Formats: sequence, structure tokens, C-alpha cells
Amino acid sequence: MVSDLSQVTVYLMASPTEENADHCLDPLVTKTHLLSLSSLTYQRHSNRTAEEELSTRVGDPAFHTHQLHLVDLRASWTTTNRDIAFGLYDGYKKAAVLKRNLSTEALKGLKIDPQMPAKKPKQNAGTSAPAPPPVSTPSFSGQPDKGSSGGTYMLQKLIEETDRFVVFTEEESGVSDQLCGIAACQTDDIYNRNCLIELVNCQMVLRGAETEGCVIVSAAKAQLLQCQHHPAWYGDTLKQKTSWTCLLDGMQYFATTESSPTEQDGRQLWLEVKNIEEHRQRSLDSVQELMESGQAVGGMVTTTTDWNQPAEAQQAQQVQRIISRCNCRMYYISYSHDIDPELATQIKPPEVHENQEKEDLLKKQEGAVDTFTLIHHELEISTNPAQYAMILDIVNNLLLHVEPKRKEHSEKKQRVRFQLEISSNPEEQRSSILHLQEAVRQHVAQIRQLEKQMYSIMKSLQDDSKNENLLDLNQKLQLQLNQEKANLQLESEELNILIRCFKDFQLQQANKMELRKQQEDVSVVRRTEFYFAQARWRLTEEDGQLGIAELELQRFLYSKVNKSDDTAEHLLELGWFTMNNLLPNAVYKVVLRPQSSCQSGRQLALRLFSKVRPPVGGISVKEHFEPFSSLGKCGASHHPADTPVLP
Repeated sequence: MVSDLSQVTVYLMASPTEENADHCLDPLVTKTHLLSLSSLTYQRHSNRTAEEELSTRVGDPAFHTHQLHLVDLRASWTTTNRDIAFGLYDGYKKAAVLKRNLSTEALKGLKIDPQMPAKKPKQNAGTSAPAPPPVSTPSFSGQPDKGSSGGTYMLQKLIEETDRFVVFTEEESGVSDQLCGIAACQTDDIYNRNCLIELVNCQMVLRGAETEGCVIVSAAKAQLLQCQHHPAWYGDTLKQKTSWTCLLDGMQYFATTESSPTEQDGRQLWLEVKNIEEHRQRSLDSVQELMESGQAVGGMVTTTTDWNQPAEAQQAQQVQRIISRCNCRMYYISYSHDIDPELATQIKPPEVHENQEKEDLLKKQEGAVDTFTLIHHELEISTNPAQYAMILDIVNNLLLHVEPKRKEHSEKKQRVRFQLEISSNPEEQRSSILHLQEAVRQHVAQIRQLEKQMYSIMKSLQDDSKNENLLDLNQKLQLQLNQEKANLQLESEELNILIRCFKDFQLQQANKMELRKQQEDVSVVRRTEFYFAQARWRLTEEDGQLGIAELELQRFLYSKVNKSDDTAEHLLELGWFTMNNLLPNAVYKVVLRPQSSCQSGRQLALRLFSKVRPPVGGISVKEHFEPFSSLGKCGASHHPADTPVLP
């Protein structure tokens, strides 16, 4: 199946107030731009027989169930869009979970035979191959797998490097290969390459909540791949792994230097295609091309507010390139308890060793951790103080936004698991699930009945809009409907937790496993990693041109690990760095740098490790702080005693 669309625009709409009793759309509804695109092509591969699937996909690891090709994508991501989008996704997710938990299949497929040998998971004829091949990260250059012939692979690498004239003296693959996000995505347990999204000349506008202006992120080419992995046991829990791999080529960052149109103005700044597409050498025949700043960082680029008209026909505003063209790789791995019962029964629980208590703590599995990894190989950055504050605002309020009710949900799950463990007859929980299912069904039926009554009243109000009795009755029904929806949401969440814990309990009891770990065992719940092979950051004055300082980093690695007891571990490693003073007439041009070059990938110029405990009374507590730094040189032109200290 193939579908084509052109000139598409999507808006998000939300009312700033609660839903009216008469179900009328609020005239002050908030309408924000989400995305626009010039063309969209969607292709879905049809189901085939096993023989056709095998003959088609042998040697073709690029088979995907869903393929989406987008051209000239223009997206907006603001705090308003974030709240609306998360609300819609949360509603959709809860509706899907409710439908699954109320089905007759909710409690099926839970009994397994402990003596059953581990069966090979079945393959879906329409979405998977009989034997999953080794996974290789997709690349724009079409690089072959390393598992193939060594001579062919080396020859292909030599051909690809014919146009590369910059050679790095150190080997950068050692650190990046150890990142957890890359390792989790490159496993060979994929049973479905579900979705592949390709974008050409895409851009996104990011707008924070505390600062004015915006940041525009663009890419000439982008690929987004989603893979579904076989369910596996992680510790004492069976989970389903889903991985996302994102590759961005020709990526650039732009930021405003003056006040830009706000989100409420209905206008948005966009880049022209010529500033996004792959850079090609131009002859510089026209005066306009000579006046342009080229591809260098810090250059000014003209924007447009109307995509259908050229920038010359509008009162355009210029934005500054704060990061020059670069490539980026992102990996996101998530683990879920939502497993197909057929797949779950085909996975045999792991064997329990007799000396499990004496097992080395370092060998315990911590694989089931939601992980995000971002990799930049080369970065050329230039920002002024206002742009720096804008970037921090966007990172804190848009990119690092965490579900606020995640901790409460985890506590409810732990309480249910504890109740199952202390229960004398855990099978009684099956009847509790059935009773709770019936209660949820009654809430759903009551909501449908109230909606029908309100619909009849609304039809009557069209003929007699001033009938006080009908208006009062409609108001009472609306309050009752809101209360029923709130009760349905609470009981639906409780039912979902109970079913998930009951499934885990039965699977664990079949293999005589403990229901939960000891209280002293703390698990990792989320991991975040950032790695930059080489970055150069230039700090400028307000005009964005006059330099203040320049910071150069090599082999920068930052990781954050969040644990189940609300503690967090921060690790920062830096292979080499230098800070230069760009102010005129400076006595010392080099402000800070290590004494040794630290060219080897195993040496570090700086390492910081910190462990943070949960806040006490709103005050953050640092439990452990471990700094390490090699010998360095520092150039200062003022004595510390002569520097005034502000109160």
C-alpha cells in the first residue's frame, strides 16, 4: 500500500479553560502550529507467506513494515505543543491499555510449563524473518557490515575515505563503542524492523518558556528507525525492548539575535531550502552570493515567515548560525511490560543458580534501563550570552521534561507486588482482577449512558435554549460525567498495575523465582549519555561577532544514571581541553590547558564523579563527589586578592 500527500499542515488546538457543559468550543481556543511539509509518501508492506518472505528478505536487512518519506518538514516544538501532545498521547495510551485490560485475553497465556525447553520465538510472516540477521546501524553511506569479508570491508572503507583530507591521530571508536545506547541497539534479537522515517530538508523551531527568541535546528537528511526486539528476562521481570535509532546528516543550529515573532503572533521564522540542503560548491557569480556569510559558524542567514514566498518579497529577519554543519546520532531504548501473551509464553524463565547470593554484584543484569544516547563527532559552536541562556531554557523545559507522575506510578506498582508476596493464596488475586474488570466496565457503561443523555438534552436545547430545567440538568450530568471519568482513570490504572504484577508473579512462580529483589538492591531506571569527539565553543559579545573566549574539548563524555531510590549518579570525562582568551590586549592568550597532550584515548585530562541523594526539605544532598584532574597550566592576569568579591 502506497499513499501520497502534499502541502500538509497540522495544528494543535486546546482550550485554556475546562470543557464547557454545553460542549461548545471555546472562542479563546489556543491554536499552535505543529508541523508542515511539502510532500509525504507512506508505504506499508503487505503480509506475505513464509516462503515469499524468506526469498525476499534473505540478504536484505533494510526491510521495514512501515516506510515514511517526508520532504521539507517544518516543525514547531514549544511548551504549549509539549503539553498538548503529551496529553493526547497519554489519553491514547490509556485508552489502548483499558481496551486490552478489559478484553478476555487479559488473563490468558500466563501458565507455562517449567520443564518446557526454550522454544525459538515464532516469526510474524508479515514483519519478520525466520532468523534475525546481525544488526548494523543504518548509514547514509551504505557501509557494509563488519561481519562480512574482511578484505571487502577494508576496501569499501578505503573507497569512502578518498574524499576525506582530515586525519585524526587518535582512535575515537574506543569510547563511543562503550556507550550503553549503541550496545543496546546493535543486538541480534530484532524480530521486527517496524518503522523507517526518512526526511529531506527538515527543520524544527524550538522555543523555551523563560527566554525570548527561538532556536532553529535543520538537517539535510535524516533517518529514524524503530526496531522491536524479542522479549527477554531482565533480572526477575520479562520485558519487551523497543529501540529507536536516529541519524542526522548536514545538521545546523540557528538562533535569533533580536526579538522574534512570538508563538501567539501566528507567524514563524523558517529557513530557506538553499540554507538547509547539502552544501555544494558555488561559483559566486552574483553579488548576493558574495555578500552571504557562507557556511561558517557565526554567519547570518535570512529567514522567511511565509514558506510560499521568497525571502526577498518579505520583511525578513536574520538568524545567526550558532553550530555549523555536523552529523549527529541518537539512540533511545525503552522497555515495556506490554508483551504479546504468545511471545511471553515462548520465553523460558532463566535458571536460578544455587550460589546466587554469592554472585558478584557487578555481574547482575542492569540491561532493562531506558537509555538515551547522543553522539556528535565534530561541533563548531558560537554563542552570545542571550543565546546561551536560550539554549539552557530549551534544554531544561523541552528536552529534559520528565513525566511528573512517574514516581507515584512506581510506588503503586511496588505496593501491589508486596501484596502479592505476602498473600497466602496469590491465585485469589485472579478473582480480584475479575471484580475490578467488572467495576471498570460499569464505569465505561455509565459514561456512555451519561453522554447519551447529554446528547438528547443538547438536541432539546437547540429548540428551547432558555429552558432553565434543561440547563440545570445538563450541568448536573456534566459534573457527574467528570466524576465518572476520574474514577475510571484511577481504577483503570490500578487494574493495569495488578494485571502486570500478576503476570510477572505467575511466570516467576513457575520457575520458583523470588517475586522481588531484596530491599537493599537498587536498580537503574534511566540512563542518559552525551558524547562529543571534538567540540570548539566560541563565546561572543551581544552582537555575536566580537569574541570573548574560546573553549576546545576532545573526547567529552557525560552520563547520568537515575536509580529506583531517587538517587542519581553523574559522570563527566574529558580527554583534553584548552581555553583561550580572545579579548584584545590580553596578557595570557591561553587561560587553561593540561600540561600533557593526552592524545591517547585511554588518558583523561578531567574526570568528575558525583552521587546525589534525594532532596531533603527541598535541598539537594551530594553524597559523593570525586574529582580527578591531570596537571595543567593556568594563565591569570589579576591576583585573586585584587578581585572584588560580591556579597
